[in-house]
Amino acid sequence: MSNQTTEGESAHTRLTGFRLSSGEPRVYRIDENNHVIEHAFAGDKWFINDLTNISEAPIAVSGTALISFTAFKDLPRVYYTSVGNHLTELAWTGEKWVSNLLS
Repeated sequence: MSNQTTEGESAHTRLTGFRLSSGEPRVYRIDENNHVIEHAFAGDKWFINDLTNISEAPIAVSGTALISFTAFKDLPRVYYTSVGNHLTELAWTGEKWVSNLLS
């Protein structure tokens, strides 16, 4: 990742991340469209996934905090505040990303 910013991007992007038990890192951020983006290293390359689109989740509130960790059996979870002031969970089921409104 670069320290440079382009028009419309914030120099204060919030990041969260962890390593799976295999050692492969996962990093999550909010992009300029308030979508949650995953940067996942698998095998020998990085993959970038728009989890908001994939899971049909509501967009994040501008400036929201992010938190992430793995649940049972290395299943990633990402939490943020979405529009309507909802606590939103993005959860990998082992087959697909789903979103859940927790409040």
